[in-house]
Amino acid sequence: MCFTSKKEEFERLFQELTKNNPEEKVLYSFFKEMMKTEDIVFDEMEKEIMRLEQALIIERKRDCVSEIIDLRKRLMVLKKYYEQILNVLDIMIENENGLFDGKILKSFRMLNRRMERRFQNVLNLRESVTQVRESYEAEVDISLNMTMKIFTVVTTIFLPLTLIVGWYGMNFQMPEYDWKYGYLFVTILSVVCIFSAILFFRKKKWF
Repeated sequence: MCFTSKKEEFERLFQELTKNNPEEKVLYSFFKEMMKTEDIVFDEMEKEIMRLEQALIIERKRDCVSEIIDLRKRLMVLKKYYEQILNVLDIMIENENGLFDGKILKSFRMLNRRMERRFQNVLNLRESVTQVRESYEAEVDISLNMTMKIFTVVTTIFLPLTLIVGWYGMNFQMPEYDWKYGYLFVTILSVVCIFSAILFFRKKKWF
């Protein structure tokens, strides 16, 4: 819902409450009516966080960054919203000008406690989103570690070949050059080095 439509809804609600309630009960009734629709918002956000966590852990989803950022922004807006509401309720409960009687003040205190629980609920949801973000970062780190592990294994397997190429690439006359089976020996040695490295890493369960 956009800001303009939300503002119009608040104005309409305030006008209806002004007609149907005494002046001292208008603010209380206004806050109470506002809270009726907020339960739906919390339920939807909780379900959204659960779906995101399920997609991340079970389905191994990799593109969660935008969704996590969107959730954190919305929860930040809710946090500021409830902070402002709590500040207003604190001022009304103080009742410095004596505008409200004891019964209304009792209702405001009860409303303040309910708002505090909702504010705590927002903080809990933010903590849940933080945990989802940490899980996502852990999954990314694990994926990156697996990639680096594969590159390391491949590099290590072909390292002996690099050594052989460097050895026989030197401009020196070596005895193997005059040997009839020298080329075949180097070929077999290279193949043996590759398979030995592969068997070693398989035995260590590195891939």
